[in-house]
Amino acid sequence: MKKITLLLILLSVSLGYSQVLVDFEDGYYANGNGTLVYDLNLIDGSTASTGEMTLLSNPVATGNMSATAVKIVTDNAGQGWQNGQLFLRPSDAIDLSGATKTISVLVYSDTATDILAKVVDGPGGTPTESATDASHTGNGWETLNFDFSVNKDGSAVATETYSRILFFPLWNGGGYDCDFNGSPVACPEVTIWIDDITNTGTLGTKDFKIAGLSMYPNPTQDSWNIKTQKVEMTAITVFDVLGKSVLSMTPKSSEVTIEARSLRTGLYFAKIETANGSQTVKLIKK
Repeated sequence: MKKITLLLILLSVSLGYSQVLVDFEDGYYANGNGTLVYDLNLIDGSTASTGEMTLLSNPVATGNMSATAVKIVTDNAGQGWQNGQLFLRPSDAIDLSGATKTISVLVYSDTATDILAKVVDGPGGTPTESATDASHTGNGWETLNFDFSVNKDGSAVATETYSRILFFPLWNGGGYDCDFNGSPVACPEVTIWIDDITNTGTLGTKDFKIAGLSMYPNPTQDSWNIKTQKVEMTAITVFDVLGKSVLSMTPKSSEVTIEARSLRTGLYFAKIETANGSQTVKLIKK
């Protein structure tokens, strides 16, 4: 019994400090066409882009067993600040409102390079942004940690929940030393792959107790009923013990039923969001 109790405590702590937000495996990602919940684009500043940002099969399994990943290729006719940007659905937004402001990203490159990451678009689309960088050694798949309390490119410390993240492959650690017109030099064609964007910080300082929140039956075999004391739940995301999102919904109600039939037996965590904050609770599937 002591071993089981300790395991549950460790899993709870793990979820609080590491949540896989985006793994590109759930079928939502494709090239941007303006109609998808997720959108992928390459912005490079040139009039005829040969750059690329595409969801493809994972090129190298060593170091990353995922089936798919996103390929970003820069354009040698583009600006130095060209970037690949990823638009996130609300349930996958990057919460950096807590004390720890680090996300990790699995990145593939066969060339040593610096990469700038920038989070933008705070609550309600407000134009807040924060940028930081990390270095890749060029040895295949590597986990890069981006600490948004250490800021680059003239940005500020991250304090919000962000709905978009941009990756700048031509960053040199302090700026951009190429341009589309060849001055000082033409931009190189650089290829990187990205996968598994993980929030390694806490769930945020905005977590609080939702008035009258109850979950029943818990444990369950079929479904959980979630109720509040007349507080509208705007979004619910269910995570497994590895921090992977397995279910999300936007009930906009004070009562909701979460179907559990398709879930495996085990422990889950539900992040329940309201207009005033969020609370994370444990759910058990029998």
